Amino acid sequence: MKTFKEFLDESSLSRIKSKSDKSGIAALSADRGDKSRKENQARSQQLQKDIRGKFGRGPTKVKGSYLEKDKKTGEERKVKEKSYVIDRGKLGKKDFKKKVKKLGKKYG
Repeated sequence: MKTFKEFLDESSLSRIKSKSDKSGIAALSADRGDKSRKENQARSQQLQKDIRGKFGRGPTKVKGSYLEKDKKTGEERKVKEKSYVIDRGKLGKKDFKKKVKKLGKKYG
């Protein structure tokens, strides 16, 4: 029997896959390894608000991790992050891409 969390994880994944197949998606994150937990939380909240403002609806939340290299020491470390997946919806491809790139630049 699956736990509620496992069910939610699968639900989010199938929802993302479905949206990807239909119209295309983008994943954005404001979390950075060089920022404090508090800074990353504030940046993530603001990104979520920006997504709602630009796309008229909320994103699908996902959690992930990646290896980030320290610029000074060159050491790699695993960084956890909150990401947001958005689909194109009714926007044209060019308009969607333009809005995603603008948010990407803002949040690095």
